[in-house]
Amino acid sequence: MPRNDKTPGRGRGKPRAGRAAQTGGAKAPAPTKTTSMTLEEVRARAALPPNAPGARGRTDWARVDAMTDDDVERQIAEDPDAPPLLDDASWAAAVAERDRKQAISLRVDADVLAWFRAQGAGYQSRMNAVLRTYMHHQQRATGG
Repeated sequence: MPRNDKTPGRGRGKPRAGRAAQTGGAKAPAPTKTTSMTLEEVRARAALPPNAPGARGRTDWARVDAMTDDDVERQIAEDPDAPPLLDDASWAAAVAERDRKQAISLRVDADVLAWFRAQGAGYQSRMNAVLRTYMHHQQRATGG
């Protein structure tokens, strides 16, 4: 269709609409950062020890894989920043506290929500109990 001076948005002296205007105000996604490496650079990085500067990540996965459950529990117990482990009595005490609840919208990772739901009825109360226990722990730790 031929365009003329009466075509909407394309008259004389009118600038063409930008990308955001053409897409209903939505901005185009920002370009991602691309890193180029030669094959030699990739091989050199792969050969670095896990804790070396420039290595991809610093986790010693062999050490983590070799840890037993007892090792993990001991390290948690020795960590002053770790929240307390919850046993059945802690759950019962926290759920027994019946304060007035407030409905909110909370974004939670899908696997966390799936785990709590798999525990059965009352999963939201258990999630609240975890948050309450963490709150009490932080209050005791900070004196507030």
